[in-house]
Amino acid sequence: MCFWRAIEYEGTVLGSYVTKRRGRRAALKVLRKLLSKYSSPVEIVTDKLGSYGAALCDLAIRHRYYESLQNLTPADVYFGWGEQILQQRERIKQNTINERRLQYRKQTA
Repeated sequence: MCFWRAIEYEGTVLGSYVTKRRGRRAALKVLRKLLSKYSSPVEIVTDKLGSYGAALCDLAIRHRYYESLQNLTPADVYFGWGEQILQQRERIKQNTINERRLQYRKQTA
């Protein structure tokens, strides 16, 4: 089972749906339900699930990926792993940025 939820930029939940699969057809079904209730959006921001991109391409809607470093599961918070996980993600992010900067400096030198 897959839980789909659409949230407005102000934080209002527009709709939530449960489907059996997470594929392109399921994403299309959820997006069509949302588009029938609300006007066509200028832009949709999603996580990196590939079925979003395929479905939004079919609907000809501008799409942008969003990857949050702050997303934790309830189990992570319950067992007290949340802070450790966030620190690890931040460290990985900083290492990646530093490596890219170094590569750029080598290319321009």
